[in-house]
Amino acid sequence: MRTINEHLNDYKIAIYDLQFSSIQLKM
Repeated sequence: MRTINEHLNDYKIAIYDLQFSSIQLKM
C-alpha cells in the first residue's frame, strides 16, 4: 500500500504540470 505522502507528492506534481502547461498556452 502506498503512503499518504506518496499520494500527496503525485498530486503536487500533477498540479505543477497543469499550471506549467497552462502558462505555456498563454505565451
